[in-house]
Amino acid sequence: MIIRPAVQSDIAPAIELLHGKMSRKISPERWRRIFEYDWGMRKPNYGYVAEVDQRIVGYVGAIHSDRIVDGNRLGITNMCAWYLEKDHRGNGAGLRLMAEATSDPERHFTSMTSTSNPRTMGVLRAAGFESLDDFRWDWQRNAQSTDNIEAISEIEEILSRSTEQEQDILQDLLPFGVVPIVFRKGDFETLIVFASTVKGDDQPWLDVLYTRDARSGFLAEFGQQIANILLPSNDAVLSADRRFCGKDPASGTQITLPAPRFVKSPSLSGSAVDHLYTELQLLSLKLD
Repeated sequence: MIIRPAVQSDIAPAIELLHGKMSRKISPERWRRIFEYDWGMRKPNYGYVAEVDQRIVGYVGAIHSDRIVDGNRLGITNMCAWYLEKDHRGNGAGLRLMAEATSDPERHFTSMTSTSNPRTMGVLRAAGFESLDDFRWDWQRNAQSTDNIEAISEIEEILSRSTEQEQDILQDLLPFGVVPIVFRKGDFETLIVFASTVKGDDQPWLDVLYTRDARSGFLAEFGQQIANILLPSNDAVLSADRRFCGKDPASGTQITLPAPRFVKSPSLSGSAVDHLYTELQLLSLKLD
């Protein structure tokens, strides 16, 4: 077995593998997005392939971005679409594939939608990943007042109230359906970016993808009021990973994640590891 970086000529056979054997629910056109996205950033590769007799039998996707974190520009890669044909499992090939795909010491790696299979999680840990978050907080509407919080949803006004880096993020990701909202309470103002999806057949769901000021505890203090403002129905849910809350909320429901969020990084941690520039946008997926 040869494990190597994927190149442009590998795109078609990798898509065939992913659609044909990993998930037919995702069309070839949607799978293609994880290869052909263009955010004006350098792509070190198109992921990694495992090849036997010149045939691709495994693939792990790599979605690359350059982000400003605490004033430093970091190369961050979201690992996704990890698949190995069954005949080639059980001999360490999956670990080799993930380990080689995340071996660049200059980059920071995340895995946000890992399966809850204990073997898969064990392989991620063996490849150097560590748990980032083990649970999230959920809110649904109630009768609590929302009079003291203002929510701004007009895109042009949001852009005018965003940092230069946030403006770049929104320009890149608004075409993929992210929902930015600026919240104001008194003199305090923050930006939160959501994904609006549907769970099951018809349950509206808002997932927090990014928050400007997690350390302030704004979500922990006002998550219930935000849910009352934004959620369209009583069965709808607002959900945020623990690291975005800053502290444990006084209201809401703590939910254990089926699988942790994972990060492999010498320095990146906490709310600086968000859900932007990931397979969630490119494949239109929902967080667990």
